[in-house]
Amino acid sequence: MSAQARKAIQARCAARRAEMEARGWVFHEELRLPGRLPLIPGRMFRIRGSRYWFRFSSGQTTPDGQTEVLCSGPYTKAGSAIQTNSRAFRSDRVTKVARATASLKEATK
Repeated sequence: MSAQARKAIQARCAARRAEMEARGWVFHEELRLPGRLPLIPGRMFRIRGSRYWFRFSSGQTTPDGQTEVLCSGPYTKAGSAIQTNSRAFRSDRVTKVARATASLKEATK
């Protein structure tokens, strides 16, 4: 991909995000859920209804107040990718958040 095409894509993404923020969306780099460890980029978590783990990317709150978790996965607990799809879940489906691992500590330095 050329640098010009990359800049055009980044400009479209920035314009879309600004439009969404104007409509009331809030974007989160870190998400704190009651009774859970904070979700930071790279941290693994499980959701209700799945036996696999997902890796947190970011979060967002819709204009009507619904918080969503954006992530990739699913993964095994050891971090091996089963599939690497981008996913989004409601925050109330998060059941367990993994403690920091050595790889997470390295990734967040």
